[in-house]
Amino acid sequence: MGHLANAADFRWSIQAQADVALMSNMTPQTPALNRGFWRVLEEETRGWASQSNIAIFTGPIYSKAKSKTIGDGVVVPEAFFKILVNVNNNEAIAFLAKNENELNSFDRSITTISQIQKLTGINFQFPKSLVQKKVIWDKVDPPKELKFCLTGR
Repeated sequence: MGHLANAADFRWSIQAQADVALMSNMTPQTPALNRGFWRVLEEETRGWASQSNIAIFTGPIYSKAKSKTIGDGVVVPEAFFKILVNVNNNEAIAFLAKNENELNSFDRSITTISQIQKLTGINFQFPKSLVQKKVIWDKVDPPKELKFCLTGR
């Protein structure tokens, strides 16, 4: 299981951290994604958020075909998305991470908000200039230490 919103993002309140533990914030994630790329993306997002005023949107993406289930019919998402929008200057970046046991990476996971809208059916109300561009965020290239975490090399 993985959390859509990480408890470390809610350290400002014991109640907020308890709320993060609710089942509505949990979804099946492969261990490789949960302990790998998604964890690193969450940590990097916290760093970016400490430097800028960022709105964060995250969620699962389900297959339109018959989906895999676990337990008592819990549907396993095909992928997860995270959209970061710097509200001060309208820069944005979107990530799409496959829920598989293969390594995701920053290079392979960067996508457009438009692509996430197509996959989720959610129409995010962002300015059109944000929706169409692949990357307009100035902090995309992860540091060498982060690349090491992602690739293991």
